Amino acid sequence: NPQLDRLLEQGREEIDPTRRAAIYADIFEMLREHPSVVPIRYHENLVAVSNDLRGFTLSPAGFHRFADVYFGE
Repeated sequence: NPQLDRLLEQGREEIDPTRRAAIYADIFEMLREHPSVVPIRYHENLVAVSNDLRGFTLSPAGFHRFADVYFGE
């Protein structure tokens, strides 16, 4: 898809975070409307955490940020 290729290139080159986010939002919308792959298997994202863990948010994509995670009461 030439339009998708163009947007991907723009996203890689854009340094302004706001404009880059808008480009990738367009990409995700395009892929949602016209998927090139149809998933045939659902992958469960299982995470075990301590009750003392704070600031952790489960990511549906499986990519987790740990910058704000800490142990506490």
